Amino acid sequence: GSVYEGDFYNGEMSGDGYLQWADLSWYEGQMRQGYRHGHGLFVQNVGFYTGSWQCGRRHGLGAMYYNRNNTSRDYYNGEWARDCKHGTGLRCYPSGAMYSGQWKGGVRHGLGTMVWTNNDVYSGNWENNQIHGYGEYTWETFFNEQLVVPQENCYYGSWDKGVRHGKGTLETSLGVTVRGTWENGRKHGPAEVICSNGSFVYSDNLFTHGCISPVTDIEVDSLVDDSIHSLNHYKVPVTAPQHDINLSFYTERLSAYMNDCKRTGKTCGIAKTEHETTIRTLIYSKTDSNNLSPPTYNEDEKLEAEFEEILLRNVVLQYLSAMKVIYVKYSELCCKKKPTFPTVLMRLMFWQLLTDCNLHSRGLSLADFDILIANNKASLVHAVHYPFERLQFWQFLHCIIEVSWELYGKQGNGTPNIQGHLAAGLHKLITSDILPNAGHHKGQVLFKQRNLLSLDALYWYYKGLGEPLSARNFLKCAFAPLDKNGSKKPIPNYPEHLLHGKNIIGVGGRLTYCPGDGPMLPETKSADNTHPQDLTCLSGVGLLSVFQCLLKVCPSIAADGIVINIDYKIVFLEFYELLLMCAKLAVKKKNVEGKADEAEKSIEGIPEEEMHIDEQVTFEEKKVSETEVKSK
Repeated sequence: GSVYEGDFYNGEMSGDGYLQWADLSWYEGQMRQGYRHGHGLFVQNVGFYTGSWQCGRRHGLGAMYYNRNNTSRDYYNGEWARDCKHGTGLRCYPSGAMYSGQWKGGVRHGLGTMVWTNNDVYSGNWENNQIHGYGEYTWETFFNEQLVVPQENCYYGSWDKGVRHGKGTLETSLGVTVRGTWENGRKHGPAEVICSNGSFVYSDNLFTHGCISPVTDIEVDSLVDDSIHSLNHYKVPVTAPQHDINLSFYTERLSAYMNDCKRTGKTCGIAKTEHETTIRTLIYSKTDSNNLSPPTYNEDEKLEAEFEEILLRNVVLQYLSAMKVIYVKYSELCCKKKPTFPTVLMRLMFWQLLTDCNLHSRGLSLADFDILIANNKASLVHAVHYPFERLQFWQFLHCIIEVSWELYGKQGNGTPNIQGHLAAGLHKLITSDILPNAGHHKGQVLFKQRNLLSLDALYWYYKGLGEPLSARNFLKCAFAPLDKNGSKKPIPNYPEHLLHGKNIIGVGGRLTYCPGDGPMLPETKSADNTHPQDLTCLSGVGLLSVFQCLLKVCPSIAADGIVINIDYKIVFLEFYELLLMCAKLAVKKKNVEGKADEAEKSIEGIPEEEMHIDEQVTFEEKKVSETEVKSK
């Protein structure tokens, strides 16, 4: 029979006690009116449970180990309700798979993350123990401990009872992206494909039950090179080399400007040298070239455009290896250990490259370069200034070509001995700016101080000030007027456990911060983070000092010592750099003031008599020395 040893109240088991059943299972813990109630340990032949109880059933926080010897990772630790897993909890399965998330009635239900033994990871919605709703699935993932983006196979989109169903996006480790609809786990219906070299394909009926549809309405973008690979009977470079980008956009843009000049009657600059037989080039003001009317060629212009494109491609191929090395080097800029996987460049690191090469001191800000790249339809960037956007190698090449056109090509001041207007501009950018300066790093954000704070949290703070933030508004935020009481707003305390952690790229490319002591903090996009903030904590540094920091980080604000652009747009990298510089000045100023206070206190502690004696001694010493000099 059953045996109980412990407290009783009114003839019932209540209080602390030990209860053993005939099958040798036993319970030790709190009792109430004959029921297990409170906190206790229950041991059976198949396992044991320790945690909260209510009226004889597991309820509240508790851990259930399904192996009595606890020799395997087979347990659940989390919330319970009426003897069922209910709420939030972690389940480790005997196979080694793990699920962390929400439960309902003993099954996975709500938001949760599942990790399988083959390292596949799903994070998203569950319903009745099945993947259902929106979710993100990553194949063969791994724990990435560094701030570097791996090239992974991922799916982001809708699911229905465990299979992909509805709208979704598939990204592959080869750099191919498919956006479209799925039906019962297969691609079906309209879709767009971004190939590994940036070529773009779209059709209202591209796939039929996972296969390419036998239709003729596929729209192949003008950027597609029909001579590379075939997607079924359509020649599409799905897995073409990433450097094999289409360059016709740049020659078409030149001709578009020429046509626009003819239409409006504006004077067009034509740059030709004795070494060039290229397309006529327009030196244009800043406008969006994508809004111009498409060019029309006669035979001579067509030949010139083809010749210009060939020359530009030759320069790309000539420096392809060097550009690839720089791309990889900057994508791995924050790595202490060499990654064992292919990596992708973030815009944050691309800004660092532009800064290292002093390109932001040519009268254009990093924000200006962002806008130019966004207006380049070949780049296919999603956001204009988002610092953590991923740039594939083909996008990186388009960015470099766009920068070269803006700085050299349209001005007609490329490398003199290089044929081709676009080619000469790209050649000069690579040989005069990138190769000599890449790797000569400036600043602290991505180096010594990259893990000082959560990059994601600081970005949303910056975004609350305005993106991109102008230098004028930066100063306004730093030197805002006092509040109604005549005092500065209090500086919010930054939690200690959020200092000196580590910024990493987690599963699915998520920016994550691992604090020094505490749980991981995934990227947060709460609406509360977009509320306007202030930087009055910098006012103690002084307006002149803060402005000097601005000039150092953003040199294009001034020219020859004269401020010419107080509305200079500050991107996130520059913003963080400014904060670090101002923080150093604030600490230095505080140390100086502290030493001055200590000196003043030490002087105040000296009695007046001692101070008077010191003065007399000093005077007598001087008098003696003068007498000695006279005698000599």
